[in-house]
Amino acid sequence: MALFNYKGRDHIGNEIQGELDAANENAVAQVLSNQHIIATEIVAKKETKVTERKIYSKQKITLDELVMFCRQIHSLIKAGVPTVNAINGLALSSSNPTLKRSLLKLEQTMESGTPLAGALQQQPKIYNNLFVSMVHVGENTGRLDQAFKRLAEYLELERSTRQRIKQATRYPKMVVAAITVAIVIMNMFVIPQFAKLFSRFGSELPLPTRILIATSDFFQHWWWLMLILAVGGIYAFIQYKKTPEGALKWDSLLLKLPV
Repeated sequence: MALFNYKGRDHIGNEIQGELDAANENAVAQVLSNQHIIATEIVAKKETKVTERKIYSKQKITLDELVMFCRQIHSLIKAGVPTVNAINGLALSSSNPTLKRSLLKLEQTMESGTPLAGALQQQPKIYNNLFVSMVHVGENTGRLDQAFKRLAEYLELERSTRQRIKQATRYPKMVVAAITVAIVIMNMFVIPQFAKLFSRFGSELPLPTRILIATSDFFQHWWWLMLILAVGGIYAFIQYKKTPEGALKWDSLLLKLPV
């Protein structure tokens, strides 16, 4: 697939221009023809924009944008606009390049004869199983507009839940971060000074004090190993949580929390 810039005119003569992902110029012309657009110019986009496209590919589609997409397509389908035309219109008006390319890909897949649910299923990183399943049910029952309305309501509830969780965990995160910084400072700078002072006494120190000094020595000499283990542990936990088994166990644990 390559990116093409095109210019053309619609059935009433208005000039239209935009971008399309397609295999070649003929594929672009075919897509435009299906939209009743007469192509006047089709040019392959130069690869000098690779850095810009990489940045765009990393731009995420937020929950707010998904909610707006569901609300808009619900209104368009309810008003009688064909689904393909509705998706094309939303793609051209989208300010998020990632969402724009996603919608254009949906449009092209649907024009090849694939149902909307099938087209959504080809982009699992953007549209999850619940999203695809609700659209599939909407298509089979002839109530696609209501399916998108329910999706918008669900995504709004999820957004509200995430915001409440962030607000509830903001203070504990700050406390944990402050305690971590305090422990590091104590072990790296404060306790070593006391250890030097105690060593001058020449007497045996109490066990808790010896444990504290030994911990400080470990921090000073093996801090790099602790840092590697901490980063590696966090990375391993994130990867494990992405697996079906890890996600099930983590979600089960969350459901058992008192909060």
